[in-house]
Amino acid sequence: MVEVGYYSPGGQIVLYDSLSGTELPNLALNGRKGHYRIRVHHAWFPWKGEAQSGQRLLIMAYPGKGNKEIVHRNRK
Repeated sequence: MVEVGYYSPGGQIVLYDSLSGTELPNLALNGRKGHYRIRVHHAWFPWKGEAQSGQRLLIMAYPGKGNKEIVHRNRK
């Protein structure tokens, strides 16, 4: 789990999956401009061997200042 700071000057925090062409919903709180903390949880999950394995991401954004990267949990 990693957390980083992000400044959104226009009230947009939008992620895009280039493999599927999917644009994810805006993570900014009601289009609020300003400083945010972005927290990412990442997990690999095996499924029918390494070629078919995948990953799961949980991405959260909340208002908060600070540019420091914080690693809450290192990869095992």
